[in-house]
Amino acid sequence: MRTRTTWRDSFLFGLLFLLCLSPNAALAYIDPGTGSYMIQILVGAILGGMMSIKIFWRRIVGFVRRIFSSRQSSK
Repeated sequence: MRTRTTWRDSFLFGLLFLLCLSPNAALAYIDPGTGSYMIQILVGAILGGMMSIKIFWRRIVGFVRRIFSSRQSSK
């Protein structure tokens, strides 16, 4: 009898495969500058997101203004 493989079975098999490949202990050193680098990444992502929202917001406002101005001029 053939069984049907679901996405959950594939995901669990992949997760098990990755766990078998990972080492038991990671002997790594985290430099003191790593914290400031992470803060820079976080601040950059926040500022980049805010700039993207600002640009996108202006396009939305311009689009809405064009729609309402064309409706008023056609009356």
